[in-house]
Amino acid sequence: MNKLEITGSERFILQAALARYVKWLGGLETKRGYVPYALVAFRKLAKEKQPLVDGGEMITYVDALRNRANVFFGQGRLKDSEFLHELARKIDLQRQYYQYTNGPKIEKSS
Repeated sequence: MNKLEITGSERFILQAALARYVKWLGGLETKRGYVPYALVAFRKLAKEKQPLVDGGEMITYVDALRNRANVFFGQGRLKDSEFLHELARKIDLQRQYYQYTNGPKIEKSS
């Protein structure tokens, strides 16, 4: 598990994006299996300021932020969209580092 490094304001923005993402997922027949996992990620975020999350939960956060950013882009709110994409990139970089350091070690054979 990795400690999610975000500020309080970023956490609030992520909570709002994740709440809308869960609602959006619930309306899609093909994505209903993701709803329980997204709800677990949402509850962790609501309970702690910097929750301990795994790679899958970080992917859920990134998906929620990118989904909301695309909605903002469609509304012409380009600055908001850009900010959400940057926050998603920041969380994705944390996920990549976490998975690189905690993933399986592959030894090269000579």
